[in-house]
Amino acid sequence: FCNGKLYIVNSNAAYNSSQSVKIVNAYTGANIGTLSLNGVTEGQLYAASIKAMGGKVIMSNGAPSGTPLKVYCWDNDASEPYVILNDATHGSVQVGEIMSVWGDLNDGKLMFSDGNKMLIYTVSKGVVNATPTEIKFTKSGAAYQVGSHKGAVDITLNDDGSYWVIGKDQSPIHFNSNGEYIEQVATSAVNGYAVAGRFIDFGTQKYMAAATYLNKSATTLAEGALSFANITDGISNITPLFYPTDGLGKTRNTQFMQSVCYESSAYGLNIWTLSCLQGITYYAYPNPSTSGITAIRGDRKIVSTADMVSYLGGDAKEIR
Repeated sequence: FCNGKLYIVNSNAAYNSSQSVKIVNAYTGANIGTLSLNGVTEGQLYAASIKAMGGKVIMSNGAPSGTPLKVYCWDNDASEPYVILNDATHGSVQVGEIMSVWGDLNDGKLMFSDGNKMLIYTVSKGVVNATPTEIKFTKSGAAYQVGSHKGAVDITLNDDGSYWVIGKDQSPIHFNSNGEYIEQVATSAVNGYAVAGRFIDFGTQKYMAAATYLNKSATTLAEGALSFANITDGISNITPLFYPTDGLGKTRNTQFMQSVCYESSAYGLNIWTLSCLQGITYYAYPNPSTSGITAIRGDRKIVSTADMVSYLGGDAKEIR
């Protein structure tokens, strides 16, 4: 999400020549256009993970060991991409399928993980330091692996320097600034499967929004959903809300790829969830509440596959 628009990567390792980045209106789903991908090359996936950073759009490739990790930047929707990171070694691990960001291009961080360690690249005044800081995950002093799938590990850097990390078939795990395990959200909060999430300050409350492979009652990889929970008082006794109850679509998410982005302001909270092969949905809550959110609206379908449910408004818990 960037400046009222969603940037959607359509990429396949077998068809890198036909990759694209579609631009749509984040609130209506109206097609706006596409980004130029001139010069976007190399990697198992030439175009993998796209993020907003300081009002600009950046995108990483999917880079196995031995292939350069690249990050591209666009100054605007009509501009050509240019490389801001080219790391030939990137810790000798596969990364890039999910890129996480913090801050902006004047003072920020690009974060990647293979599930065993994080690679953190600092950004200062538009320049990315191509030598990353490596932080290994540990628990009780021993190496610890967060579920991984081709470099698809989502990272959130918190204000206190700690990290929330989500990997394939894992619920969110909280690590301190040195990579040591602190706590983990119950797997029931994401129905056992997740690979992406956001931790959101809204009003006086804090929330977890995680994309899951399964809805509340599903037993296969079809019918993905958004798990939304208030974690203001911690994660020990949270009660998640699953949107929608019956899931996003019948197509199996065999790529194990999902994404969550949000917009939080004094006017309201907007959340967008992508589930690979199932589509993108848009949820909204009108304004901050001191007592916390008990339900959010599933406003509409944004981009979908043919079998995806249609969202026409109302309490998302009631949509079938």
